[in-house]
Amino acid sequence: MNKSTIQKSITLAGALFLELNLSACGGDGSSGNGSNGNEAPTAPTVSNTSPLDNASNVTQNSIITAAFNEDILNTSVNALSLTLAVTGANNTSGSVNFDGTNNIVSLTPDNPLAKLTTYTATLSTTITDLSGNALANNYSWFFTTTDKVWGNAEEIENNISNADLSYPQIVIDNNGNAVVVWHQRNRIPFSDPHNPQLLFQQTLYSKKNNARIRS
Repeated sequence: MNKSTIQKSITLAGALFLELNLSACGGDGSSGNGSNGNEAPTAPTVSNTSPLDNASNVTQNSIITAAFNEDILNTSVNALSLTLAVTGANNTSGSVNFDGTNNIVSLTPDNPLAKLTTYTATLSTTITDLSGNALANNYSWFFTTTDKVWGNAEEIENNISNADLSYPQIVIDNNGNAVVVWHQRNRIPFSDPHNPQLLFQQTLYSKKNNARIRS
């Protein structure tokens, strides 16, 4: 065997040895997960919500929102991607929108939410990131709406006589909204500066209540 043949054999043996080592390391020298060395898919996660989970005294005109930790595919968001419901009841009707700049899904209810009621908001696994990775599971959170408060008193008429409203009169509708009517004697200054005194004027008032009346 001449010197040239020996040199070629050494070169071939070295190349074969290098190839075997690369194969043992994953085929391309990388150490990633999976047979092709790529990393495992990562599902998008919810970074924050509004209202917060377990929030209370949430206003009845609130818009429900959820933000994500990465870019979301806008076509994966539809009318059922974010739902809102009371336990044992149908979903609350509303419009679902997506803010692609901030990766926020929102639900605007068609009507004010019920008073003193616990709602469940749910994101579905139809939502995916730009790589097609979906939420790992449906994501739900809970919140409770606030009671409403009495509005300001409004005068109905004044200088009335023989008002038959010794006690406040209250009317309540099926939704718990109420109106109360009463009369009171208001002290007013007499207009004659030479004979100062106080007169009483009977005034009829009403006040709307957007609060639930409790027995």
